[in-house]
Amino acid sequence: MSAVTAGGIDCSIEGVSTQCHTVQEKLYLVIQKGNGCPPSHHFERRDEAMVEIGFNLGGSIQCEVRQGAGACQTLKVRPGQAHIGFYPDCSGILEYSGDQPVRWVGIFVPACMFRMFFDRPLDDLGSRGTDLGRKCLVYKIVSSITADMKVALHQILMCPFMGKTKGLFLESKVLELISHVRFSVDRSPECSRSSAVNLTADGNEKMWQAKSFLDENLESPPSILELARHVGVNEFLLKNGFRQVHGITPHRYVAEQRLERARLFLWKRQMNVTEAAFAVGYSSLSHFAKIFRARFGVNPHEYLAQSENSLDLAPVATGSGGRAV
Repeated sequence: MSAVTAGGIDCSIEGVSTQCHTVQEKLYLVIQKGNGCPPSHHFERRDEAMVEIGFNLGGSIQCEVRQGAGACQTLKVRPGQAHIGFYPDCSGILEYSGDQPVRWVGIFVPACMFRMFFDRPLDDLGSRGTDLGRKCLVYKIVSSITADMKVALHQILMCPFMGKTKGLFLESKVLELISHVRFSVDRSPECSRSSAVNLTADGNEKMWQAKSFLDENLESPPSILELARHVGVNEFLLKNGFRQVHGITPHRYVAEQRLERARLFLWKRQMNVTEAAFAVGYSSLSHFAKIFRARFGVNPHEYLAQSENSLDLAPVATGSGGRAV
């Protein structure tokens, strides 16, 4: 089957369902799902005009990438991370986690449109690799995928519409995702240095350990002091480092993830409202309903009813080719 492209960029991977939607002229949405793709995949990128805004909902992805005749570099994206990439004249190998599925959503934006959306040139995000005039390789982890991003991504994956209605819906969700990424970029340490801390590689890893520990204990989350002791840092470094790495405070992260987990229980119809509330640590149904409505704009029972009409997107094409993470 022929390869799927976004703006001339080959985005398909053998063994992975790849959907490509044109949401505006020169603005593309790509959705990739797979459970049995090869552990490694060669790619080549020759279109230097497109910027990739990616959301990794699956397993870890590592890319050994070379720009032109430059040295090979290693780029990584963890599960639950959003990133921005610009890969002119690049080739390399993508390596996928062998025991995790591929679940990736990407928005491809022309470089000139990127500056219009973000009010800054790509160079401001930081460049890596050999400087080839204006063709610098750019790669930046923006933040963890926030609860707002997850809602928009879930709505894309569960889009129930067809035809022009579907096109309008996907366009609105793509623009919403770009706005959330823009917000994360604007509040990054580069834009607000007052609370920035100098994290070593070990300190950065500890912030990911803290996030994992919170994910494992959402029903009964630790205090800041307990979390700091668990990962082996002081409270100041934890609070500021966590926000620097994940774009959110530990307390806010727990609150958003509890609501997000409850929302998924309802959407997948795995639990009723009472069960979902108790499963994520809420003992008061009225309080749960209040904050659920404030967060998602609808009460839990209405949301559960809406899930009856949800439809997953069907795959449209599968082929061989590649993209860089």
